[in-house]
Amino acid sequence: MAHQILNGELHAQRALSVLGVASLMDWQTQEGRSRAELLAGTGIPGGLLDDPNALISPQQDMAFSRRLLELTGDPAIGLQAGQHFRLSSFGHLGMALPYAATRRDVATLLMRYINLTYTHFTTVLEIGATLGTVRFSGGEHLNGLRRYYLDRDLAFVVTVAREVLGGANPTLITAARLAYPAPADLRPYDVFFGVPVQHGAAQSCVEFDARGLDQPMPQANLLALRLIEPECSQRQARVLAGSPHTWTQRVRQALTAIEGKDYPTMAQMAVRFHCTDRTLRRHLQQEGQTYQVLLNEARAARATGLLCNTTQSIERIADALGYSEAAGFSRAFAQWFGVSPLKYRQRVNGQTQ
Repeated sequence: MAHQILNGELHAQRALSVLGVASLMDWQTQEGRSRAELLAGTGIPGGLLDDPNALISPQQDMAFSRRLLELTGDPAIGLQAGQHFRLSSFGHLGMALPYAATRRDVATLLMRYINLTYTHFTTVLEIGATLGTVRFSGGEHLNGLRRYYLDRDLAFVVTVAREVLGGANPTLITAARLAYPAPADLRPYDVFFGVPVQHGAAQSCVEFDARGLDQPMPQANLLALRLIEPECSQRQARVLAGSPHTWTQRVRQALTAIEGKDYPTMAQMAVRFHCTDRTLRRHLQQEGQTYQVLLNEARAARATGLLCNTTQSIERIADALGYSEAAGFSRAFAQWFGVSPLKYRQRVNGQTQ
């Protein structure tokens, strides 16, 4: 077959299935962590994890990843996360992959339904006569999470290559390159990839032996694939339609992105959206929402994150959230959660008074 290049047309603002977070949650609870501490500050309601059809925003996914890094303290945790994604983590797409006719068809399906994966990167698959390359680029918006996501996504690609494309003649990884400086400890990378890993590369990629891509898959079943693939197409349309275009979602994202203590008034938020505060209020009312509720929601999510992730005093947290005094913050927190900030922190940390 001639040289083949497959481009995954990724929509960065698509919604994401909650199944990815749920898979990592299962792994982490087995490690002894609770749902409450894993979800603190993420904006993901715990009930969503029990709904296989639920969607979350890219920002919520990033908040969960940030929380995972904070809790583990392991800068290479992305390597483990990528290995803990199972085919079931990808819903109908995961069900379809083993039924593809050949390994090449598995790769084609992954690229066709790239929006059903959890990547934040532009993905290109290049297949030559003997060598294949999966490249990841972009993701500058990820900032401090970029290393985590590169590690996670490349680890997933390698895991799929070894497990799904394995069989009697497993697909061999021949090279791995990562577009960030070399960490202090290279051993986890060399051990996992099985080849020396080049850090500081211009682009992140893995190369693999492509000579066996046209071998049949052990479970190839064209009829089963025809049954499932329409579900993949419908699911992909749903996650694209679930992109955050409502006014509620736009305001929620803008508030979640604020890092300082100066939260905008509704009039200031309206300026960001090039409309009047009256127009913004009307749009939110049409969606059954108010600006104050969204503001409280953002502050509440950030408050739980600071209470769980730091040892900052209640006074400092109150100041970080824009409250002039701790008492005002404590009253608001009690209205949100039914307990004081101190009791909430003690409860999450398993402490008693």
